[in-house]
Amino acid sequence: LFVGINATMYASLFGGLVYFTMYNFLKRKLKMENHRSQSADFLRFLVSATTGEFCALVVYFPLDLMKIRIQTSNQIFQYKSLFDAFKKIVYSNPSNPNKISIGSLYSGCSPYFITFVMYMGIQFTCYETFVRILSRYPGKDGVLKSEKWGYILGISLLSGLISSALTDWVEVITVRKQINSRLAIREIIKQEGISIVKKGIGPRLIYNVFQSLTYFCSLKA
Repeated sequence: LFVGINATMYASLFGGLVYFTMYNFLKRKLKMENHRSQSADFLRFLVSATTGEFCALVVYFPLDLMKIRIQTSNQIFQYKSLFDAFKKIVYSNPSNPNKISIGSLYSGCSPYFITFVMYMGIQFTCYETFVRILSRYPGKDGVLKSEKWGYILGISLLSGLISSALTDWVEVITVRKQINSRLAIREIIKQEGISIVKKGIGPRLIYNVFQSLTYFCSLKA
């Protein structure tokens, strides 16, 4: 149950730090006092979330690559630790095994980047949009609904569910590419068929809803 947990912890810690730093910086930087329409805010949240994910990806992806390989195919890669995985990946050039290849740490990065940006972009945009809507309605006690923990938990959960459901099929492609970067996306879709839209969606919904609740509650605290 805890295979690859070290990589998961480091990836979440460093990736989250980079993401939140960039996200909050850009959200404040792009704030336009004279253009406070809902569409302008929606675009600001989307750009901030997408750019933040791009920056976090540089740190997050190599660790996630190691985690996926350790969890699903370590009988092939034979990684003994994270350091061993890192060493074997950067020296994985068959034509020159003594040459360092940093690009190998980003094997299958393209579909992963699309998944990462799509998921977090949708998640944070949904959350911020829900907050904007709720901020218009004060409760009976005069406190805005967007400031109440019950509503915060609800929109955090809903944002995680929506983003997971819309991006699960891309996650399947991403994992397959991380295990075997030579496999074409068209071939993966052909092999998986229609089941690609729901494959592994149960565990992913549970994980992402928990992640969404943790992220947004921490952000609000």
